[in-house]
Amino acid sequence: MAIGEYIQESKGKVTALRVLENGKLEASYQASGKLLGVEVSEFYTAIITPQPGGALYMEGNGIITSSAGDSEVLKFQGIGRSTGAGFKASYRGSTFGQSASSRFAKLVNAMTVWEVDIDEAGNFLLKIWEWK
Repeated sequence: MAIGEYIQESKGKVTALRVLENGKLEASYQASGKLLGVEVSEFYTAIITPQPGGALYMEGNGIITSSAGDSEVLKFQGIGRSTGAGFKASYRGSTFGQSASSRFAKLVNAMTVWEVDIDEAGNFLLKIWEWK
């Protein structure tokens, strides 16, 4: 396996956080950026489950849309760790997406890998590469 083309970079913010049973968290995120060179808006929801040793397991769903009506729906999972106060954390993971859009056809049945770093206020930078 190898990391391929850099396909997405987005900036966003944690928009909601809800505490669930057993210390789990439900987090919602909103972002904007470029996917395959196209300006997009993004919405994600994730469940974050604390793990032994301090790790944070994240899994969730998202939708990405362009102003031209292109869209991609995706599932993602990753592992991270709190790196400071507030929302400050760092995660790495993988994504599986589906799209009916010809503009995003490259993503049909494709896996990607990502990294996201979140600051104390909930602002983040998301970077995604294709996984070959």
